[in-house]
Amino acid sequence: MSSDESENSTEEQKITRRNYVIAHHQNVVAAVSLVTEYTSMMLCPVPRMTSKQTGDKWVVELLCGSRVRFHDSFMMSQEIFMDLLHALEEKCGFRGTRRTASREILALTIYVLSHNESMKKNN
Repeated sequence: MSSDESENSTEEQKITRRNYVIAHHQNVVAAVSLVTEYTSMMLCPVPRMTSKQTGDKWVVELLCGSRVRFHDSFMMSQEIFMDLLHALEEKCGFRGTRRTASREILALTIYVLSHNESMKKNN
């Protein structure tokens, strides 16, 4: 083997080793980034219910407010929610109680089911 061939071989090995190290560092940075993002989401969750209103006032605030916020809360539009409420009241006899309006019961039920949450977490 000539000295030129051995120098080329050594240079190629150095380049290969450097590329391996760079790729390894990029993988480590990506893994740390993903772990950091996941941990921050789990340890510092963003509350979904940020309104000062509670009960039926909260539902009315959402019904009269932003379509996007309503959809984020209930995974449906205000129109579909009201149609569902009327259908349940007329066809199934769905009623509220003395203390809780039927729309509040429906809203809380849909909210809990659509976000897989309990109301205790939000208080």
